[in-house]
Amino acid sequence: MRAFGFTHVVKEGESLSVIAQALVSPPVYGEKGSLEKVLALNPWIKDPNHILPNQEIDFGDLVKEKDVSTAASNEIKENTRKPLSEGFQRGDGLVLSPYFSNTTLSVRDTASGSTSTLNSAANFGIDAYYLQQWDEDFSTFLHFKLGSISFEPPATSTRTLTNGSKVMSGFGAGANYTCSSKLMVGFLVDYEKALFARAVSTTEKTVDAVMIPQVGGRVSYDFIKFSPFTLGASGSLDLLLPGSTDSYQIRLGAQTGAILYLKRNAISGEQMNYQVGIGASSRSQNTSITSQSQTDLTLLVQVYFGKS
Repeated sequence: MRAFGFTHVVKEGESLSVIAQALVSPPVYGEKGSLEKVLALNPWIKDPNHILPNQEIDFGDLVKEKDVSTAASNEIKENTRKPLSEGFQRGDGLVLSPYFSNTTLSVRDTASGSTSTLNSAANFGIDAYYLQQWDEDFSTFLHFKLGSISFEPPATSTRTLTNGSKVMSGFGAGANYTCSSKLMVGFLVDYEKALFARAVSTTEKTVDAVMIPQVGGRVSYDFIKFSPFTLGASGSLDLLLPGSTDSYQIRLGAQTGAILYLKRNAISGEQMNYQVGIGASSRSQNTSITSQSQTDLTLLVQVYFGKS
């Protein structure tokens, strides 16, 4: 339910006339019928007999949520929704998400108390997701990541920096569940490189990139929909599991993040949609020789190729 109208998300097997008949007062057909009014609110619908699952139909003020009776809701479910074996066709897709980010790594040597802050140049990389849609609400995915990051010591510092440039990579898998037309939740199991600094009390600092397993959850919510665009936000919480190197032990850590996004959904049989977003994340994961925190500011573009 939007602040300025009612939106219906098309399910497998639904027709526009059945939806209009169930949700809008009669008559359905004719110049003043509900079907013509719905088409006027959704000029992107070229053929009312050809609408696709997951498309969003704007009913404006033709429907109020309180006026959608149980009988009408049941009529839609009975007449249009089909079991997986009858109506839904399993599909897959590919998501490519290039990003640019800026990273700040703050480190404190636990033995000497010395501190150091490292700032990166503009980092870049790409995330790739292979999606498998199992039913109308549930999907799984494989995740791959490849990127580059470079740190430079402050111009006024007398310390040098070794291994300041790193290739960042990772892979994992997860699942998403669509709870409603606005809310989606998911989880992810990942194995990817994380940054750790050491020797911060000496004249030569070192940055390591260590593969760390992590598990986490995701939630996204669409605030405003103005077809075919949607404005929303997503949040994440990850548990970073312990690890080790030849020089130190890595403790349990955590990472949180948030992204504000604007996305355009595929319409009229298109095979691609996309979104742009800006986000921030904060990571805290100590080692046996340092305590450290990391913040990232990220600009990303996400493009989905697959069945709309």
